Amino acid sequence: MSRYRKIDTRTWNDRKFNLLSDDGKLQFFLLLTHPHLLPIGAMRGTIPGLASEIRWSTERFKKGFYEIVNNNMVRYDEQAAFIWLPNFIKYNLPTSPNVVRSWDEYLDYLPECSLKDELITSVALFTNKLSSGFREALPEVFAKTLPNQEQEQEYTHNAREKNILSTKHELSTEQHESIIRTVDTRIFRACSDWLRGSQ
Repeated sequence: MSRYRKIDTRTWNDRKFNLLSDDGKLQFFLLLTHPHLLPIGAMRGTIPGLASEIRWSTERFKKGFYEIVNNNMVRYDEQAAFIWLPNFIKYNLPTSPNVVRSWDEYLDYLPECSLKDELITSVALFTNKLSSGFREALPEVFAKTLPNQEQEQEYTHNAREKNILSTKHELSTEQHESIIRTVDTRIFRACSDWLRGSQ
């Protein structure tokens, strides 16, 4: 695993981080710097196991751990022993396309679960926003989760349609009638002007 990690100093300005207890803050840094954390921001781990590493009781560790889970700073599947830091890759960008090419080999070290599928899709979507060299280096296991152009167009169309419908529902009955009256008045005036002009 990587020997060095990047920890953004702006973490101390983050509201969710500052609302954590001291135990929660320490556990967040524990995960960020954990030797088993993979370059794609996930690892296999359990609460009892992590607690024993820093010589804490399981109950004490669990309390702080679920603070960071409930703030969506960490995703955790207890049954699969899967831990994922969703924003890790955002602050630990790949240094070259070769780094991206190596990502698929790390997946074998992570247990199968729905969170793993979410991680794969999240990493793919994030990498797709980088320059072409990084996008082209994305392994197939990640790339196949990206929507194709037709799906993107359909999503955009549906989103626009939904927005139009929601806007319609936001208007009151009086507002709808006012719009109709305004349109009818303009049509009537246009027709009258046309008739006068044709005489």
